[in-house]
Amino acid sequence: MDAFKCFNNDCYGDGEQSFPALEELIFRDMPSLEEWTTVDRGENFPCLRKLWIHGCPSFDELEVLPDGLLQNHKVLETLWISRLRNLKTLSHQLDNLSALKKLTINFCNSLEYLPDGLKNLRSLETLELSWCDSLTSLPATGLQGLSSLRSLSIQNCKELSCLSEGVKHLTALQYLMIIGCPEMTFLPEDMQHLNALRALYIGRCPHLERRCEKEKGEDWPKIAHVREIHMHLTEQP
Repeated sequence: MDAFKCFNNDCYGDGEQSFPALEELIFRDMPSLEEWTTVDRGENFPCLRKLWIHGCPSFDELEVLPDGLLQNHKVLETLWISRLRNLKTLSHQLDNLSALKKLTINFCNSLEYLPDGLKNLRSLETLELSWCDSLTSLPATGLQGLSSLRSLSIQNCKELSCLSEGVKHLTALQYLMIIGCPEMTFLPEDMQHLNALRALYIGRCPHLERRCEKEKGEDWPKIAHVREIHMHLTEQP
């Protein structure tokens, strides 16, 4: 699909709705895609449950996506955003994805922050962040509404310095993985109140490894209640 440049009216057909039965849509490695126009007739993609966007440089601003694909979508359950190297923000189009259960963001090197609108993703169960080199923190208020989140995975976000105190709102969290985040220096105080947390994985995070050392580290009291703690120690030079 290297030469595909424009997704326009010719792609939609003549029906009253755009792709009325489509449940899965994947955009993968489309470097020439420059424009996506929509049609003003009925609801767009009303049955879409899974959307993957991978390696499409023009999607450095998600506003390029047509109305109805993300904004206020009622049935979308899985969203995968990958290799949008110029993406700096996720925009407010994600705010009202009321059915979204899984959000994966990886290899978005310019992504600086996650929007506070994450708090509206009340059905979200899995959040995966990896290889987002410019991401420095998670939003304190953006985690407030994630009462259904069960799994949080953060890998190779080398500038991420903290989880934010907003983790106290993740009352259903069972699984937490923090791998390859060397700038993360401590765990929030409210980690000790995450009573549902069953498994914690920490690796290649030298500050956390030291602070979470069993019965000795400063952060050990925050995680002592966790049933499974897996620590992959950073090799010393």
